[in-house]
Amino acid sequence: ALRQGGLRDDLIALAAARGVGGWYDPAFCIFDELPTYLGSTSLTACSSIERAALLAECMRDGDRNLFGRIRRSREFLQSVERLFGELASEGVTADEYDRAVGCWAPGTFEHRRDSELARVYRAYSAALLAASKRDGRDTWFDSARAVRADPDGLALRLTGRRELRLFGLQDLRSGWRDLLAAVLASTALGRGAL
Repeated sequence: ALRQGGLRDDLIALAAARGVGGWYDPAFCIFDELPTYLGSTSLTACSSIERAALLAECMRDGDRNLFGRIRRSREFLQSVERLFGELASEGVTADEYDRAVGCWAPGTFEHRRDSELARVYRAYSAALLAASKRDGRDTWFDSARAVRADPDGLALRLTGRRELRLFGLQDLRSGWRDLLAAVLASTALGRGAL
């Protein structure tokens, strides 16, 4: 699997020019195509517009919420959306986030802010679950969930292939670590390489 389609096209052209067989194997894909081979859940990914609308609604809800008291809460939307995207991509649950931000002394601005962010993240996560949707920036984490839920399905989707090589993976953020752990823990693969 390659990071970019251009690299794949160059590699296929180079292999064809040198007469190397096997480069036209359908399992040879780019990263964006990996969920097709590794699997994904039935949750539908939100578009950026759906995410923003849902998040804005969650930020407005509540009697004494911090964002509702600020007239220009839309100015915070982009930053909160970016934070929640990072949390979703790593599979951080609302409970985990709530525990992580509970370090400030009660009554301080930081405590009120983080408590409100935890409330909004919990509401956002619940709204996604109720709609059978996912954030959309959690593709790799979603694929890892699917691999863990159906290990036999992975073997079928790989159609007998026992090795996975990834070329161009630059870091393990955004759920890659979880996806690689799920795939390598599966009995469908005999070998994985980065």
